[in-house]
Amino acid sequence: MNILVILPRCPYPARDGGSILMGDTIRALMAAGHSIHAFCLLPNTFSENLEPLAKLVNSYDTFPVDLTIHKYRAVVSLVCPSNLSSFLQDNVTSSYWVERYVSDGALEKLKSFAREHSIDAVLCESLFTVCYGIALKNSGVVGNNIPVILRAHNVESMIQQTMSDDANRPAWERIIRKRLFNQTHKYEQWAARTVDGIATVSTADADMFRRMASTTITTVVEPGVRTGEGQPASINKDQVCILASLDWVPNVSGIEWFVSEVLPRIQKEIPDVVVHIAGRNPSSRVQKLNNGFSVVVHGEVEDARQFRLDHGVFLVPLHSGSGVRIKILEALADGLPVVSTTIGAKGLRLDNGFDLLLADSSEDMAAAVVQLARNPERSLVMGKNGQTTVAKEYGHDAVADKLVGLMRR
Repeated sequence: MNILVILPRCPYPARDGGSILMGDTIRALMAAGHSIHAFCLLPNTFSENLEPLAKLVNSYDTFPVDLTIHKYRAVVSLVCPSNLSSFLQDNVTSSYWVERYVSDGALEKLKSFAREHSIDAVLCESLFTVCYGIALKNSGVVGNNIPVILRAHNVESMIQQTMSDDANRPAWERIIRKRLFNQTHKYEQWAARTVDGIATVSTADADMFRRMASTTITTVVEPGVRTGEGQPASINKDQVCILASLDWVPNVSGIEWFVSEVLPRIQKEIPDVVVHIAGRNPSSRVQKLNNGFSVVVHGEVEDARQFRLDHGVFLVPLHSGSGVRIKILEALADGLPVVSTTIGAKGLRLDNGFDLLLADSSEDMAAAVVQLARNPERSLVMGKNGQTTVAKEYGHDAVADKLVGLMRR
């Protein structure tokens, strides 16, 4: 099949869950013998390396988009959301969160790119690109018999709802998040009913989309990860690490909670513990946490795997979000011990106490980290257990078969 993949950003460097998911999906489809033609938006807020993408796919094209948040436009959109009827040839409004990805210039370039190839299917990576796939069909660039598939990394509206329900957030922010939830949910529901198929990364997300659009074919296509690269010879008992997108609000909030609520409890037992935090685009909130001794913010690192291997226990202190955390699968594939909140590991077929440790309160998470740090042998055994489970449940082989099967249905 000739598959047009529309990307919200370049998947390289592959240093966050979304990038890993997109890159591995393309790699799996290519390995299965399909031709991939990638159209990649280039947001000004992301770094990118197009060379690996160029070597991987049959052809590609790009277009820059400006994701800068303009406060006036953001406020106005809460009252008067943008109507995308001219873009989509359908009367639909969106939220400012999604609208920033919409570009008439990008659509025109995408149309030209699509006409150069005999496209058999369109795969839209995330809700942020689905408008482009639908616009291609509505404008007649691809035929009505060509399936447009939404590859849903999350149920995006639910992220806003979770944050709007968080009593620890200021009242004004909760009101804004609630409005964003309503606007995004309306758009997400329209998109789910308009595309030909939806591929989610978890059963919970699939159930939500089926409630939004009962007649759209929806299936679970879980992430695939590379496996079988051995595990560390030892665990650094005085260091823990977090690797995440450091401009994504749920990650930032979780990191702040860990540093303020969990770390002091760990320090009572392990005074010399150091938390290493890495990821792209560190927000000012994350940068303020860096003190150079107990909390070290590295920003974007060149080798995510080596960073994990160098820094002991892998942490996922997440309290909102949907989808699945690919970074947990990546860490377990490396044979590392993982401590996560329940929502951080939601949707993954992993056993608490065997493959990883789950902890939701500050007391429980501190206790879990101390337990692993004081018992490096248990840490290595748990890492090996998780590695074995990931190899069995989340290998690459099934990804292409499931996606192509959905397209053919």
